[in-house]
Amino acid sequence: DVDVRVSRGTFGCFLDVHVSVPGDYRADETLAGLLGRRDGGPDGDWSGRDGTPLPVPGDRYERRGETAYDYCVENWGIRDGDESVFVHGPGESFEGADGLDARYDGHDLRDVPEELALLCGDDLA
Repeated sequence: DVDVRVSRGTFGCFLDVHVSVPGDYRADETLAGLLGRRDGGPDGDWSGRDGTPLPVPGDRYERRGETAYDYCVENWGIRDGDESVFVHGPGESFEGADGLDARYDGHDLRDVPEELALLCGDDLA
């Protein structure tokens, strides 16, 4: 079984999706795309919708934050309502709800006090 939990962002402008895949799942042969490969390394984790591998930044900070946000928007953002898995109620539509024009509004650990960055250690998510 694959466990998927979805929660909506504070302002409804993003989804936070957590996917748990059992350890014995043959993910190296079947997982691709937005989930990346399950081989423990970042190489090959970024790809286009067609499966074409995209360059993954070598800097661990660049693999998260604004660079990662831009990668997701550019390669995985849903621009056509026909691709959406969401159902809209009466008077609602996909138009203007994609949020693809929203700018990254997160924080970069390189810009916070050193004490805070040390507390986070390798947990940059």
